[in-house]
Amino acid sequence: MMFFAKTFGCCRFVWNKMLDEKLNAYKKKECIPRITPAKYKAEFPFLKEVDSFVLVAVQNHIENAFRNHFKNRKHFKLPKFKKKKDKQSCTTYNVHDSIRVDFDKGLLYLPKLREGVKIELHRRFDGKIKSVTVSKTTDGKYYASILVETENPRNKVVGLKVRLAG
Repeated sequence: MMFFAKTFGCCRFVWNKMLDEKLNAYKKKECIPRITPAKYKAEFPFLKEVDSFVLVAVQNHIENAFRNHFKNRKHFKLPKFKKKKDKQSCTTYNVHDSIRVDFDKGLLYLPKLREGVKIELHRRFDGKIKSVTVSKTTDGKYYASILVETENPRNKVVGLKVRLAG
């Protein structure tokens, strides 16, 4: 599970770097910059070790947080810095079918995790995986939430939660 610890740390690092730049511009009444994670990779090469779409998801989440705040300041506060002791999670997108589940072997394959990770899957599903969010609970258990687009007209999108074994 070291893979996920590193990924969580990189996500937290990128979130905090982006947030710092955005808040500084906001306090100076400047235009809030739209930043991409690629900006930090030259200075912080360890960011190249994690899935780039995980970092894109961080960018999307922080952009949404600011957008929500400016649309409804009473309901949405400004985003806050993330701490290691807070909830740990990361989301990645299924680009070029980089995410898949082997139902027979009980493995979830993610980008940069070629050997797959053992999962406790309670049922099979049909459809295209759109994204996966991996989270770690405070008691150290890991879960993956899999978002699947289906052909079923009643349930176009299905979310499943699976426990990562190990």
